[in-house]
Amino acid sequence: PTPEELYERWQKITKRKYIDFSTIPKEKNPFLVPLYYDPQKELRYYQLVAINKVIEAVLKGQKRILLTLATGTGKTYVAFQVVWKLWKAGIIKKVLYLTDRAEVLRDQAYEMFRGFGDARTKIIGGETPKVRDIYFATYQTLYSIHNNKRLYQEYEPNFFDMVIIDECHRSGWNRWYEILQHFQEAIHFGMTATPKRTDNIDTYKYFGEPVYEYNIDQGIEDGYLANYLVQRIFTNIDKKGINIKEAELQGAEIYLPEEDPEIIIKDIYNTPDFEREITIPDRTKIICQKICELLERYGPMEKTIIYCVSVDHAEDVKKEIQNHFSHFGYSNYAVRIVAEDADKRELDNFKDSEKQIPVVATTVDLLTTGVDIPSVKNIIFLRAISSVVLFNQIIGRGTRIDEASEKMFFRIIDFTGATRLFTDLRRPKEKPPKEVTGPFDYFYKAQIFDAETGEILSGVRATLILEPHRMITKISDESGIIFFENLPRISVKLILEKSGYNKKELTIQPTPDFKMIETLTLSKEKRPRRIIRIENIHVYIETEEEILIEAGGKKLTKAEYKEYSKEGILKRIVNLEDLKSIWLDDQKRTEFLADLQSQLGISPIIISSVLLKRSDVDGFDILAHVAFDAPIISRDERARTLIELKQSFINSFPEEAREIIFDLIEQYRIGGIEELKPEVFKIPKFERKYGGLKNIIQRLKTELQPIFNQIKRELYE
Repeated sequence: PTPEELYERWQKITKRKYIDFSTIPKEKNPFLVPLYYDPQKELRYYQLVAINKVIEAVLKGQKRILLTLATGTGKTYVAFQVVWKLWKAGIIKKVLYLTDRAEVLRDQAYEMFRGFGDARTKIIGGETPKVRDIYFATYQTLYSIHNNKRLYQEYEPNFFDMVIIDECHRSGWNRWYEILQHFQEAIHFGMTATPKRTDNIDTYKYFGEPVYEYNIDQGIEDGYLANYLVQRIFTNIDKKGINIKEAELQGAEIYLPEEDPEIIIKDIYNTPDFEREITIPDRTKIICQKICELLERYGPMEKTIIYCVSVDHAEDVKKEIQNHFSHFGYSNYAVRIVAEDADKRELDNFKDSEKQIPVVATTVDLLTTGVDIPSVKNIIFLRAISSVVLFNQIIGRGTRIDEASEKMFFRIIDFTGATRLFTDLRRPKEKPPKEVTGPFDYFYKAQIFDAETGEILSGVRATLILEPHRMITKISDESGIIFFENLPRISVKLILEKSGYNKKELTIQPTPDFKMIETLTLSKEKRPRRIIRIENIHVYIETEEEILIEAGGKKLTKAEYKEYSKEGILKRIVNLEDLKSIWLDDQKRTEFLADLQSQLGISPIIISSVLLKRSDVDGFDILAHVAFDAPIISRDERARTLIELKQSFINSFPEEAREIIFDLIEQYRIGGIEELKPEVFKIPKFERKYGGLKNIIQRLKTELQPIFNQIKRELYE
């Protein structure tokens, strides 16, 4: 068929799905706009699907669009390609890209959109540029006061055609919802790495179900994300807690902060209290000794992030590790990275895969999201965590594969029980709360006072949250009064905020009596409280277990996983010839691997990256080695054997076809047997070199599939 005929067929199919493309000129059709070509970035299949799904939603007129892609799978690049195609087609003109807090995230997005050149700009320092097309800002910048109003109010409500919300699960709803409401005529495109769970349910309720999802398990199975090992280690006091009276009887010394000598001491302290309410130098020392022991075992130059409880805790941990490895002669072997501006130099060095130093970074929450550090090999939890969203963000720091540092997997070393949240992460999706329905005929009135002085508080920002996409904000007047009307008859959440006071969240019950007034109070912010210090306490490592994440519903050590994999494979095949016949048949191989993964949790990628620590071996040799103790043969060895020892096979092709055969063998060497399919000729490398599929077929002078079958047979004989 001609291109015109194909286009006509495509129009007929897509019209039945969602839109009549016959009404759109070809030059205005974003699907026909070429992707931005970047020789350093080849789009993966799921990224192409994600791009098309978002564009499809835009063309359907959807105003709120959510995309869920695991950390490390290229959300920002997908967003860039979406904007590129829509912008080139003239469907959108002005775009705002929003990030939360960290300027480093804003700057990473700005760099990713470099294809737009001078059409980009950043909103910083109170400036409000308006002559560019693509704008990058943080929520905090747009929410700041400028000329007696919020900075975002300097832009007309219809200024932007699309607002992209990066990591949209993170920000306080009452803040960025207000910005989105100002630009409510724009398309709101939210991106998140976190599946729907209780602590981010509002995000999913606002945007609706994602147009496409690609999770961490899929990324690992496809080989795009690094797999992980989990190592759980507990001290005696993390297992049992600290009984203060017993500790004192055993010689422990307790020091109260001078600023608060009358502080109440609890009878028992547990892991969530450590370094928050009570600091234990002996525990920090023992844990750091264990960390150093592990780093020496695994590789003392492997990049490591340690998540600590507080800035002081991060400093203490940094000092312990720096002192231990001082013999290396590096003054910054271990660094504390807690402030974006102050620690920018160390952060930039730590992110660079080609720079060895610093090796260890201690942090609190700066490195939890958005910052790309592909070479990180160890993620260490020294802080207790209860949020599945935060846990997912943190482990996402290690999921990127990094060829520069030969990183194919990473370790999660858990001293606080944080990895229990893997169970919650894999629970079925939760349903969003039901829509709030009427009647809306109730009221709520309150007067707000200072909790200590009883002074009336005016200028308090009061936000009623009816549901994620319905909020009402009022400011208390000179009498400290807030008044809401047209409220539902059910209880709703109220948030009170005022500079110099602690934020307060409470649930209120509207009433039919508009005269009824409640009394509310706000407490002044206090300086950070110093915490109790306990010394001379006996701390030791009580338990240590190394496990591999679930396989067949079990948690297995590496040795157990290898034996489990062997048993599982031998239940499906009898001998090496069985495996070879399955491997050479594309459909049988796909079904076989899918069965191993879905039914048993057996993956050649896990075996190669975690057990064998090899990234240069095809799945056949991995499975053959595990099941039949066959020697491990790399893809490079198989490719060289075919080229050097099987000249008769190479010479059986016409001279003008041999270069193509060599390129196909090279493609196998790089990517494995999955590359030996006719679809490989669609990748830019082949198209640029040979001028398209038609020219390749003319050179080969035969059908394509038999050639691929021949190459596969020769490789594995």
